[in-house]
Amino acid sequence: MATREADIELALFAEIEGAAFTLPIWFPNQDAPGEKPYIVVQIVRVNRRDDTLNGENTISLGRVIGTIVTPTGKGSKEATRHADAFAELFPMGKAIPVTGGQIVFTKPADIQEGFPDGADWRVPVIAQYEAS
Repeated sequence: MATREADIELALFAEIEGAAFTLPIWFPNQDAPGEKPYIVVQIVRVNRRDDTLNGENTISLGRVIGTIVTPTGKGSKEATRHADAFAELFPMGKAIPVTGGQIVFTKPADIQEGFPDGADWRVPVIAQYEAS
């Protein structure tokens, strides 16, 4: 049985929720938590492939992006500290079981440079995975 994208998403969201972050988490298609700081979570599906001739092993490549959102004008230290914590949740080689297989993180999470966005300071953290 091929791993379904919905199952991958559910497993990743459960992993994040189970991490007991001290910040509210904003998952896709939900209302923003309101007060800052918080974490915006996205699952970005990059592509799917199958290296078998009969289509038995679909491999899904994607990224979990957690963007730390803090108020502007207060420095970058708080956002960077939360970004480190999010990155530590997805170390290279970590495997998360999912229906039909597992999700494996294929490289260390990337903490991107922070940037201003209106009244927000945002620091994206990108964790790359393959699921099969």
